[in-house]
Amino acid sequence: MKDRQEDIPLLAAHFLKKYAEEMGKPVKGFASEAMKRLMRYPWPGMSVKLENVIERSVVMSDGDMIRADHLALSPGRRKRDGRDSGPLTSEALKEIKKHLREKAVEDVERAFILSALKGIIGM
Repeated sequence: MKDRQEDIPLLAAHFLKKYAEEMGKPVKGFASEAMKRLMRYPWPGMSVKLENVIERSVVMSDGDMIRADHLALSPGRRKRDGRDSGPLTSEALKEIKKHLREKAVEDVERAFILSALKGIIGM
């Protein structure tokens, strides 16, 4: 997908609509910084990763726009050509792993709470 950057806004909008409807959330679009981050990300492989990021972003959203802080994109150092490089030190690796663990727990907890609330109020 990194060779087809121009498809990212269309795919992201499609996934956003799909998951906002599924979850009954009023999310309608992306803040400009969020879209910039999506466009800069190298997206290795297929669009499945983009779909997963958008689904998590809809879960995390608290308004009608996806903000950059809603995006669960792996932190990393960028090379000059825009692609991610790995961490340069073991401390950087530990920090990245810590961030990813915290983010994963947040996503799971939010999904659990939303699911429980849907069951209680019959959404």
